[in-house]
Amino acid sequence: MFIRNLNGRHVHHDARFFVLDRWRAVVAVLLCFIAPLTLADSLDRINALVNGGAPNLALQILAQHQPGPSDPAVWMQWERKRIELYTAQSDWAAVVQRVDAVPAWLAPEFAAEMLEHGAIARLAQRDGMGARVYLRRLLWIQGGDNKDRRRWRELVIRSYLADDQAEDASRAVRRFINDFRPDDNAWSYLNARVLLESGDPVSAANAVAARGTHEGRLLHLVARLRSSEFAPARVITQARALAKEAGSQQKLQRRIWALLAEAAAQAEDLPLQIDALERALPIDDKLFEMSADTLWSAYLRNAEAIGNAKHLLIGDDHAWTLQAARFTKTTQNARSIYALLGLRANDPQLRDDAHRKLLESLQQNDRGELGFLLYGKTRQYPDYGSLPVSVRHVLSQQALAAQKIELAARLVDGVEQPPLGQSAEVWTLNRSRLAVYTGDHAQAVALLDQLLGTATLDAELAEKILQVAFDLQAVQRDEEALLIFQRVNKQAESEKIKRETLFWMAESHAALKRYALAAELYLRSAVYGDVDGYDLWGQTARYNAAGALAKAGLAGDARAVYAALLRVTDDPKRRAVIQREIQQSWLLGPKTTTQ
Repeated sequence: MFIRNLNGRHVHHDARFFVLDRWRAVVAVLLCFIAPLTLADSLDRINALVNGGAPNLALQILAQHQPGPSDPAVWMQWERKRIELYTAQSDWAAVVQRVDAVPAWLAPEFAAEMLEHGAIARLAQRDGMGARVYLRRLLWIQGGDNKDRRRWRELVIRSYLADDQAEDASRAVRRFINDFRPDDNAWSYLNARVLLESGDPVSAANAVAARGTHEGRLLHLVARLRSSEFAPARVITQARALAKEAGSQQKLQRRIWALLAEAAAQAEDLPLQIDALERALPIDDKLFEMSADTLWSAYLRNAEAIGNAKHLLIGDDHAWTLQAARFTKTTQNARSIYALLGLRANDPQLRDDAHRKLLESLQQNDRGELGFLLYGKTRQYPDYGSLPVSVRHVLSQQALAAQKIELAARLVDGVEQPPLGQSAEVWTLNRSRLAVYTGDHAQAVALLDQLLGTATLDAELAEKILQVAFDLQAVQRDEEALLIFQRVNKQAESEKIKRETLFWMAESHAALKRYALAAELYLRSAVYGDVDGYDLWGQTARYNAAGALAKAGLAGDARAVYAALLRVTDDPKRRAVIQREIQQSWLLGPKTTTQ
């Protein structure tokens, strides 16, 4: 969904966090009325919000209080904090936007600092050429001491690696060595990577041979494997030991398992290759060329090896299914056969079942995230529309559980077939809720309209439809919510539902500032079904009606409704609230009941 923020722009949010967003907005508005904060106080507040888990609110407050560049020293401190927040959230596009907007007349030292942030952001986006635009300005225009220039030159080398320009990276390395004579760990790692990219694994191994760090040993093993100086079995043994030492360093662990997958492929050890690939992927390191397609291929080759050992014939889907059932569901052998059946079985239902079982097996092995990779942009499945329906359902449920609402909606966009064991009505409702969450309110209403046009509206279904209308209210789409409330009110079999929908219609009209109409609907809800309107529901509806009447300028009518409530209310706290409302209404208009 989209919620308008204080600047009038639309920001995407999960509907379940709408209350929190409204609270944030209120906080931001209140801060506008507080006396200007000192720089130290403001930054302390921003840091507190970041530490408390609300970086977006911190950015909102920062935007409201940051002074203009006319006070350069203070503005630069605020801008550093802004860049720090963007970097912490990996919002590289925002970093680049701020860097490009830095006034040219600010202090050269600050300009250099911002250009370096821009280069790092571009590298994070794998845009080496874009990074070099900033780095050239740093090296040609800015001064900088030797330490600065060395750091910028290292970034130039990384930019060539990002663009797969190994020859340019090698030339930059030679110049760097000539100018700086480096001999530290970080330089050795970068040099080794360039040498590996350039196809010189022997020199790469020598570059890190003396580095006993985890990173140095990893790069050394990669180089020795690719130069054939170490046998795959030796690399596997040493890489397993390194993985044990690496402990919980997740990024390093992924890269070690990527090395193990490469060594296992050379050793033709399919079980180890599959295990290593499942642990390594997705790998964010261009040093290792492996993807979901690599894993698909390993699954299929392993399944074929199993089939050859068990004398299974391609096309005999029943025999393959029986063989998969003999394996524990969570094993890679079972997943391999599921992968083969999913891609090659003759029976469409069998293919669907196999895909579902493959995803279930990954989830049971705490590798559920791999499903998004295997069924992402691969040779088999270039887009979500090409995925089997069963896969789209399972992945959508996984995405919902992980609060990836947009992804959940995209996965099932246009899928009319409900998941296994779910009715068409419930599936349509779920699709409509997803549409609300992603801001496609017209689609949400269209789906509900379709459901209302075909279904008998018993109380249970009506309640479920109303939940979607409440979602629309929560995101301030009251006109769309009203369409649903009106249809439900007209079609519902339940008198209770009819009474309640009058109340919810009043709520939406009140939100749209149609106070007189809201008051009418509240009162109709209070007395619906020829009741006196003084049960608990009726009292709530009357109380809300009085508030709407006051806002409509009908203060006398409001007081009359409040007075009637006083006569039937014994609770002291409620009486105090009503009496206070009556006192307030005297400030709004004359004593008569008509205006």
